[in-house]
Amino acid sequence: MTMNKILTTLKTLSTLVGTSFLLSLIFAMNSEAQAKKYTAVTVVDTGGLGDGSFNDGAYAGMLLAKSKMGITVHATPSKKQNDYVPNLEGAVNDNNANFVLGVGFLMADAIKEVAANYPKTQFAIVDFDMSKSKLKNLTGITYKTEEAGYLAGIVAANMTYKYHNKSKKLNAKKVIGAVLGMKIPPVETYVAGYIAGAHSVDPTIKVLTTNLDSFTDQSKGKAATDALISKGADIIFQVAGKAGLGAINSAKQHGVLAIGVDVDQAHIAPNTILFSAEKDISSSVFQTIQMSYAGKKLPHNLEFSLANKGVKISGFHKLSKIIPADVNNQVKKATADIIHHKIKIPTTIPK
Repeated sequence: MTMNKILTTLKTLSTLVGTSFLLSLIFAMNSEAQAKKYTAVTVVDTGGLGDGSFNDGAYAGMLLAKSKMGITVHATPSKKQNDYVPNLEGAVNDNNANFVLGVGFLMADAIKEVAANYPKTQFAIVDFDMSKSKLKNLTGITYKTEEAGYLAGIVAANMTYKYHNKSKKLNAKKVIGAVLGMKIPPVETYVAGYIAGAHSVDPTIKVLTTNLDSFTDQSKGKAATDALISKGADIIFQVAGKAGLGAINSAKQHGVLAIGVDVDQAHIAPNTILFSAEKDISSSVFQTIQMSYAGKKLPHNLEFSLANKGVKISGFHKLSKIIPADVNNQVKKATADIIHHKIKIPTTIPK
């Protein structure tokens, strides 16, 4: 190859590389501009941020979207249920939201009303099945929490029955408890699974339940848990939002064990929380925003389960040393059986 041909080739390559770089730069600038124009708003339930579980988990999904996609996110608190409609409307009118997330079953009627009035905005709600909705801009995000509850029941039953000698926090009375914030489907399914899982280990185990009718009153959560512990319960499963922090505090004070909910709550009381029954709220919220941002048509409902890793029980962390291999093996087997539809789990608490 002559020197002239070499120079011509180099010049051509330089032009191509420069053009490619310029196109990449333009694409990146357009993507960044699109992200800056996209706004997602979480309308938080009355439990508020700082509950260490449900609301915090949902907003963590928003923050993940902000981190990975560069979008703008906001959180709007709700002090009472009457705030739902104005807060959802404000997300669109005041924040120019492209995506509005309602957090919680109790917000269902409000979000259906507002979504109908703002058809160009994508709405989604955590913990309410919108399969029967005719609104094209509203998606439900639901979880088969009875599956996580069932696994939690297996662990709790084993530890209170076969392996109570593994910890001074356990006793030989074969009694466990559950604290419900409210008896609504997303809460009841957890506890129904918990009871069924416990009884799959030993049908004679007593599962005491109490309903707070509050997701916010920590003193009520503590008092109700005090009562369960006085009746012999040595493991308390709290499904009560911010009120559940009172339940955890009671378990800690009385020297028994607790089970966290929705997210891994071990950090709240590492020597008290045996594990947590989780629904992967942050990941599911992030995935929903990601689909909406990409312009994909969202279905009426997105369901998360053991099969798609949308629910689970957490690790045992500091208390792992008291969990026998037999219990871990039972959890693994039950997980596989649930995924393969070999176990039918109830979704309502038996009367």
